[in-house]
Amino acid sequence: MTDDSGDMAAFITARLDDDGADARGAASLYGIGDSNYPAWHQGTHAVPGWDQDMVYTGKPADPIDICQAIHGELVAAHIVRQDPAATLARAEALRALVADIQAEKHEVVEGDNWYTCAVATDERDGGTTSRDDPPDVCDCGRDLRVEQLLRLTARIWRHHPAYRPRWAP
Repeated sequence: MTDDSGDMAAFITARLDDDGADARGAASLYGIGDSNYPAWHQGTHAVPGWDQDMVYTGKPADPIDICQAIHGELVAAHIVRQDPAATLARAEALRALVADIQAEKHEVVEGDNWYTCAVATDERDGGTTSRDDPPDVCDCGRDLRVEQLLRLTARIWRHHPAYRPRWAP
């Protein structure tokens, strides 16, 4: 794995931490505890005569749970999709995806270690090459795949100041 792969994984993890903290902070503003993040709801024209859509932090019928009056149905729909529960679920899924990407093993060819990846190790990959002078870089494609998948994932936060332009896919 390249230095950029490790940096990208750390960047992604930090952004997921930020997203989770923001989601928990938004939920706490409305008295929603960590263990109970109900889905937010969109109420169309909840008050007669208003041209605003409403975003509710709880049951749409409970006016106490009104989060915000929003101009425009599409904006309200977008906010509802970014509710704390959805944001935390996305962060959890992305964490699992990044862990799975990083856990990919280098190629090990059972019975003919000559064709095993040059950087494979017994501890991580379950085998090593038998070449006398193997190259010092991955030759099975694993590192390129991992790096490309991390680049695509990091792109989610491409406008963040810590994002590096060289990470662009």
